[in-house]
Amino acid sequence: MKIKSWALTGLALGSVIVTMGGFKFFEISSAIARVEVMPEHSESVNTTTGSPQPFQSSIKVIGNVIVPDHTTLSSELPGRLAMVNFTSGAQVNRNDIIAQLDIATEKANLQSATSRRKLAQTVYDRIKQLNSKKVASQEQLDKAYADLMVIKAEVDVLNDTIRKKTIKAPFDGVLGIHTLKVGSFLNSNTELVSITGNNGYVWVDFQVPQFYPRLSEGTELEVSPIFQKNDHSSLSATSTVATVVAIDDALTRNNRTLKYRAKVEVPAQQLQANTAVNVQVPVSEITTALSIPDVAVLNSQYGQYVYQVQETESGLRAKRQPVTVISSDGTNSFISEGLSDTDIIATNGAFKLYDGIKVNKVNVAELEATQEPNNNSQWN
Repeated sequence: MKIKSWALTGLALGSVIVTMGGFKFFEISSAIARVEVMPEHSESVNTTTGSPQPFQSSIKVIGNVIVPDHTTLSSELPGRLAMVNFTSGAQVNRNDIIAQLDIATEKANLQSATSRRKLAQTVYDRIKQLNSKKVASQEQLDKAYADLMVIKAEVDVLNDTIRKKTIKAPFDGVLGIHTLKVGSFLNSNTELVSITGNNGYVWVDFQVPQFYPRLSEGTELEVSPIFQKNDHSSLSATSTVATVVAIDDALTRNNRTLKYRAKVEVPAQQLQANTAVNVQVPVSEITTALSIPDVAVLNSQYGQYVYQVQETESGLRAKRQPVTVISSDGTNSFISEGLSDTDIIATNGAFKLYDGIKVNKVNVAELEATQEPNNNSQWN
């Protein structure tokens, strides 16, 4: 009786197991069948090929603009300011009087000295004539000549004092901003106002560390505003070519750099004195490098790489390709090894790829349209 009960129980349990196994087998088979008819996962990317470009390794240093005709006018002597002839920012010509200290005392003394000089000249001429007739002695002639020279020297001193108290424009130019006020007292060497002329060119002084190759006179450089990115492929609209015209005779003691001066053919109004500029300094010979978009270059702990898009029997596939990037300007990367100009690489959307994934090539507009909802949802 017990054996029969156990047999029935085992038979029932076996039926349940077989039934559940059959159901699970049918479920897995159906899932496999559905997967087999699904299309293979793929990603859409934009593609391009590299463009060979002339390339020269360079470094960016900060330069300082020097205007040849730029100086600050100062008072050589102390005194009360009696006259201010020009306003801030005014255009002046050479020898125009900018300002003048009080010269009333000097003018009065000069008038007196001029009169005494005329008298001394007359006395000297008379005694000289008498001496030639042996009427006046040589001692009297020498004394008259000495008196005349003393008075002439006094006149020269007074004229020089007036000149020093009269501040004139040393060349044609534009005045800076000043705060001069008539009646104020100025000490010696008080800075009055700056003036900038225009020779049609400016200088740019910059320094290069000693371990870079020495530049030669005549080397051409690229100078650009300090906020502007440089484009190796062509000079941008606001960049200017400068030419090295002078090299310092020794390295600086503190930072071991060599100072250079470059000439830039632009007016001083375009590059004002003391403007900081970027100077792109070449440090190698011109070679050829492959230019590709920055978005195509990806980074990992093993280095930089791109994804090649290759034709296979099953369609386009992505292949990871290590590359050597020698420079980047923020838009394009320059490749020295790892690619040829015939290799097709993924650009926009390359970050989604992995080795062997199926790839669909689309143009940039289509790719941006497919990515736009995702980008917007990220920020909303």
